[in-house]
Amino acid sequence: EPFLWNIYPNPSSGHFYVDCFSCKGEVPEMSLFSIAGNEIGRMTPSAVLSSAGSQLFHFDDQVAPGVYLMGAKTEAGMRFRKMVIF
Repeated sequence: EPFLWNIYPNPSSGHFYVDCFSCKGEVPEMSLFSIAGNEIGRMTPSAVLSSAGSQLFHFDDQVAPGVYLMGAKTEAGMRFRKMVIF
């Protein structure tokens, strides 16, 4: 089964939601990477909003505005989305 997820709003100020449509109750491990692939930090959800898989995340570290890769890791694997932080 494919690993389906979405991140919004994008662009973001550092607060964002993750909808994981195929996580089956599993909370994804979220990591922020530079566009060059260097890991900048990891995040845990500050709130789980629904049993359908919506979670609120906040990246606490100061991150310069720019384009990043957001990685979501579950038992199904690791997937990436481009993310713009302003």
